[in-house]
Formats: sequence, structure tokens, C-alpha cells
Amino acid sequence: MIWNEHSDSRVLHLLRVIKSIDPQRLVTNSPGYSGDLGSDEENAALDYLSPHTSRDGRYWEIAPQELGSLVEKFHKPVVDDEPARNGTAKFGGPQGETSPFDHIVQILHVWQVGAYPTYHHDMFQTGYGTPSCPRSGIPDPEFNPYHRVVFDFLARRERVQPAAPSVRFPKR
Repeated sequence: MIWNEHSDSRVLHLLRVIKSIDPQRLVTNSPGYSGDLGSDEENAALDYLSPHTSRDGRYWEIAPQELGSLVEKFHKPVVDDEPARNGTAKFGGPQGETSPFDHIVQILHVWQVGAYPTYHHDMFQTGYGTPSCPRSGIPDPEFNPYHRVVFDFLARRERVQPAAPSVRFPKR
């Protein structure tokens, strides 16, 4: 990962430096905040894309559309870097009430467009000692009922999304 949040003009320069040292290393970038999908120039140059998708409004519909457009345009793997989640609205989380079923619908739609979800636990943004962080400091689905529901869904992926995405990515 070259940069997270607000990228600047150094992304392409740093990509060239990294590839000159290690041509086989996979390199990505997570530009901007919610809804910033990156520039066409950067997206074309990176090995895979990991944008911060939209997290407000009907994000379970909007984010998969954003990811699908990147898969279609750039023909490379696309990972939803920080999908909408429950937890803090600080740091770009959804501003309104959240439901694990919103997150599940988003994940299902992400799979359907040939992209990849990540599971971003809100404890990574609030830190140890906050209510969303278990005492162990380790993400624990049993600690939070919201996370338990989403992890149960993820464990049953083959039941709801049996076929692998039909998207084929060219070898680089």
C-alpha cells in the first residue's frame, strides 16, 4: 500500500520506485476518503485497486456499483478498502443507524460485481480501551452481536454466492 486517505502526486513516483526495487511486488493505493475512487492514471498503473467506497446513503447499493465500475474499466482485482460498518461515525463511518443486514447486502453485491469485500472492524479506528474493542485487543465476533451476524454470513458464502466471480484478470 503506497498511501492511505488523501493521496498526493507522489503515488506514481513511489510506484515506480517500488517496482524498480521489486518488480513482482503487488502495489495498491487507497486514495481519499469515502467515495474517492482514485484517478484513472493511478488506477491504471496499480496492480489492484482498494478504494474507500461511499459509506452514506444507500451504501450497500452505491459501493458495489463503484467497485463494479472499476472492475469493468481497469480489468484488475478491486477490494473495498473500508466498507461501511457499524461503530464510529468518526473517521468516515456511516452517519446514521447501521444494521448488519446493510453490511451483508453490500458484501453480497460486491461479490456479484466480481470485487472483493474486506471486513473492517471499527475497533481498528477507536483503539484499545474503547467500548468497541474487546479487552483482549483481538477482533472477536462474540464480543459484538453485529459482527457475529456478519461473520455468520461470511462463513456461509458458498450457500449464497457459490460460483466464483466470472471476471478474469490479465497477467501482469
